[in-house]
Amino acid sequence: MRDLRVARGARIAVENISFQLSPGEFVGLLGENGAGKSTVLEAICGLQSNSSGSSLSFGRPSAAAFDARRIGVVWQHLGLCDNLTAAQNVFLGREAGRPLLERRRMRRATLDALAHLNAAEIDPNRVVSELSGGQRQIIAIARALLSDPPLILLDEPTSALSPRETEYVLGLLRGLCEQGRAVLLVTHQVDEIMRTADRLIVMRQGRMVAVSSPVGLQPGDVLELMSGVAVESVARQNLSQLSSLLEQMAASKPFASLPAIVSGYAAAADQRQLSVHLKDDQKGVLTLAASVSLPRGLRSQLGAFPLARDNAIAEAARTGHPQVVEDLSSAGGFDPVAGGPMSMWAVPIQGNGHLFGVLSGFADVPGRPRDDQLQLAGLYAGLAASAIERDDILRRYQRRNHALEILRELRDVLADPDDLDVQQGFPRVLPTLLDGLSARAVVIAGDDRGAEQLSAESSRFEVKAEAGDPDAAEELVLAAESHEWTPARSRGIIPADEDSLLVPFVARDRRYVLAARWDQPTESLEPETLELLEGAAWSLRLALERTLAEASRAESAAATRTADLQREFIYRLSHELRTPLTAIRGYASSLRSTDVEWDRGSQERFLGAIAAEASRMQRLVGDLLDIAAIESGGMTIRPDWCEVEAVVSAAVAVSSPDPGDTSVEVEPGIPTIWADHDRIEQVLVNLLDNAFKHGRAPISVRVRVAGESVVFDVIDSGSGIPADRSDDVFEPYVRRPASPGAGLGLAICRNIVLAHGGTLSAVAGARTGHVRLTLPLSAAPSTEGEPHV
Repeated sequence: MRDLRVARGARIAVENISFQLSPGEFVGLLGENGAGKSTVLEAICGLQSNSSGSSLSFGRPSAAAFDARRIGVVWQHLGLCDNLTAAQNVFLGREAGRPLLERRRMRRATLDALAHLNAAEIDPNRVVSELSGGQRQIIAIARALLSDPPLILLDEPTSALSPRETEYVLGLLRGLCEQGRAVLLVTHQVDEIMRTADRLIVMRQGRMVAVSSPVGLQPGDVLELMSGVAVESVARQNLSQLSSLLEQMAASKPFASLPAIVSGYAAAADQRQLSVHLKDDQKGVLTLAASVSLPRGLRSQLGAFPLARDNAIAEAARTGHPQVVEDLSSAGGFDPVAGGPMSMWAVPIQGNGHLFGVLSGFADVPGRPRDDQLQLAGLYAGLAASAIERDDILRRYQRRNHALEILRELRDVLADPDDLDVQQGFPRVLPTLLDGLSARAVVIAGDDRGAEQLSAESSRFEVKAEAGDPDAAEELVLAAESHEWTPARSRGIIPADEDSLLVPFVARDRRYVLAARWDQPTESLEPETLELLEGAAWSLRLALERTLAEASRAESAAATRTADLQREFIYRLSHELRTPLTAIRGYASSLRSTDVEWDRGSQERFLGAIAAEASRMQRLVGDLLDIAAIESGGMTIRPDWCEVEAVVSAAVAVSSPDPGDTSVEVEPGIPTIWADHDRIEQVLVNLLDNAFKHGRAPISVRVRVAGESVVFDVIDSGSGIPADRSDDVFEPYVRRPASPGAGLGLAICRNIVLAHGGTLSAVAGARTGHVRLTLPLSAAPSTEGEPHV
């Protein structure tokens, strides 16, 4: 075609159209609606009367009339009669002889034509109205090929076809070119023609604007030529999308990058069906990690499958090379899915010498994807590898951080200074350790016999604490007892079974073991899990050694303290008893003297002094024994329900030399209290004795209820205790000058009262001697034995 010009009245439809077609060439004539594409086809066929220029057919001028033998045409409207059969439509207008007699020949010729087009499944006797769009298109092409023309013209043959039918028709036309025919296809569908055509002719507003091979063009470039409007190129779009995707990956939450990458590639490559599989080397399987628009039947097949499976995804994972399947119906590895894809490709996801998985794409039509699509898929697969590596590093960091947090929590509990026995903390730390290890059971067991310097005899372990499955815990203890204890096998992690591990350790010559069992083989455990198990055993060993060392230190300190108390007691006893013993010895010597005759009155006075000093010595010995018991923590309190008024009356009766010197006021209705009757009486007697010795009669004892306590006030008429010594008098060995006592009475009283949960103090600011004793009004009886001071 040279210098074609078609005028429609004053308007120019097409102008300056020049191009040529060669045998075996597939040329696409592209343009928007109204660009003049169909007008060019009509001019070639001689259907435009108002045209000028030269139209050549294989080097010869074409006849004025359309020559159906040299050019086959398939118009957009197809020109088929729905009420006729396929064979009748193929021979429509070309019937020879008598139609009824020629029907058999037409049917045979139609069968041959359809077989030539790989469409033998179409019945020539079937009415055209019952055929699909693609089959109707094949009938129109068969009619155009009836005279075996070297040139085929087609006007929008795929506009009303499905993607699968479109690919079939384009493949059919490609086959015609391989037979030596020239094909000129008019279309405005850029993507489909760029995959098939050898050359593109682009028209805009009746003029040719480009003639080019599709290899150097992108769909966006062709669209810009067709419309005359600048369209962002595909390369620029991909660059922009990649930049946006990288920003999303940088700002996205952990483990959210992979779906973003898949969605980004789906938009960039206009790929509607995608999947990402990650490889599990230990299990030897590929697992679906992300997907876009996969049919349900195909998605169920892609969920997880072995690496040995015979399909393109597994092959890409095994070889590390891209795989392409142009026709899934004839390939193995997947069961056919109704309405499912017809072709696929698979690109490995690789990074730092490691293959992480496979990125796969599926298409509704058979055929091979463009090279630029595969290259773009490789680029996005690289991004996916980076995202997987980042997520893997983050996952390992989180696991390690979680293990460190658990170890810190274990050490905080085991190092609690309030827990003198660390084994009491084991039940609190094991559930945390069980969760951190994701184990089925965890056990801490020990042999408290001391291990006999790690002799080879078998251990008898006692469970110190356990968490998880009790049956599994019992089996772990049996495995620990059968462990051979040697210096080389008393440290580190030792397999007990395919799903169990032991960590034996020794703390101060005692054998212990930390054991764990999982619901999976230990070979599949993460390194962080093993580090956590070994770190926990190390923490337990340190805590046990601290506890055992503390116990040894406490025993040593107790022995030292006992020896000190014994020495101090003997010293105090000898010091305090020296005075009364001297007095008793002196009076007794005087009575035994033979050179002096003592009268009856003197003898009575000497004997009274001896009795008084003996009583004083008895009290001193009792006080010394009480203070020694208090300091050693061995003074026993035996509480029971006591009548307050009875205790006060007994104390007054013992202490008052003259009943008229002491007055007692007890508030009515005071309930019984939970206390040691004898010890509380001892306190009151001591307070009354001090009031008589250091104060002045009369003495008053007042008892009342204040809140949840019973208050005892002992008040004398003396000057009272100086304010600067109101607390010192309750310390041991503190006494007034020239006082005959040892200064232990008030100290013993305060400790007895404290053991009852009460208080004993001198009332500050009192002008007379005033001491106050408070005891709890009620207390639950102890069920754990007798309390000690």
